[in-house]
Amino acid sequence: MFFSSINSSNLSAQQVFQSTNFQLDKYDINPAYAGMDNALNITSRYRNQWQGLPGNPSFLKLNTHLPLYSFSGGTGLQVWNQSIGYESNVHFNLSYNQVFPLPFGLVSVGLRMGVINKAINGDKFISAFGNYENGALEHNDDHIPRGRINSIAPSWGIGLYFFSKFTDFGIVLDEYPQVGFEIEGFKFRKRNSITIHWNYFLNLPERTKMEAFLLLRSDFIQWQSEMGIAVHYEENVFLSCQLRGYNENTLDAVSFGVGGMLNKKIRLAYNYDITLSKLSQVSNGAHEFQLSYFIDVNFGKKIPEKIIHSPRLFE
Repeated sequence: MFFSSINSSNLSAQQVFQSTNFQLDKYDINPAYAGMDNALNITSRYRNQWQGLPGNPSFLKLNTHLPLYSFSGGTGLQVWNQSIGYESNVHFNLSYNQVFPLPFGLVSVGLRMGVINKAINGDKFISAFGNYENGALEHNDDHIPRGRINSIAPSWGIGLYFFSKFTDFGIVLDEYPQVGFEIEGFKFRKRNSITIHWNYFLNLPERTKMEAFLLLRSDFIQWQSEMGIAVHYEENVFLSCQLRGYNENTLDAVSFGVGGMLNKKIRLAYNYDITLSKLSQVSNGAHEFQLSYFIDVNFGKKIPEKIIHSPRLFE
């Protein structure tokens, strides 16, 4: 996990938001996954983390991606709004990836680029010298702004994704090289980060499939892990359980999820996180909802020639 901190006018903040349902749509973390569903995938996700804690993180996100058959690739779009404490961010990303077939699977390389509109609400700060009695809002500190201030910065990432029948693997590098920018005296530095994800699929009896998954994230200073299993029945319904963290300093939550296909085009999923860290004393866990809609597309797909069946061939 990456936590926010303030030191004079230099700020750093949580930049990679936790998302429990990452294994349901890997495009959420990896631009090289676009189009791998062989359909137009429109996914919305809402997460409210550490409920009950003032200024707790939350986000609302929309991902959409589709294959480009004529280019042997895919493309996608991400729009999301996240908030934590005094800070909020609006992201807009576009991506393109190229897919290369292998004798034993597929390899895809993807690039995403976009912008972040970072805003600070100065009215949420509390100064040691401020006056906040009887509705007053006087910080009495020249370093703390009044009202909302914002600035726009570029954002980018590159991803690699491998897929085969029983396993897939991906690695993503974001915000490298680093970019620094300033919002009215507040200096921000976007940390670069690396994300590694892996899934393994095992077919079980009675039309059931088990999926094991692992996610590793790092800002090259700290590491965080998420690992879990999901059981799918007839590709329609699933139950999942996962653990975030691997030792005393990183252990954050255990999560339970349920979801499935409501019909051939709509999938709904829900996860609840039970906080395991000391934050459990002041928060009530986390809720995450995900809704996906799939539409068949044929952009660039070759249409087979019409077949004329002749009874004479069977005489």
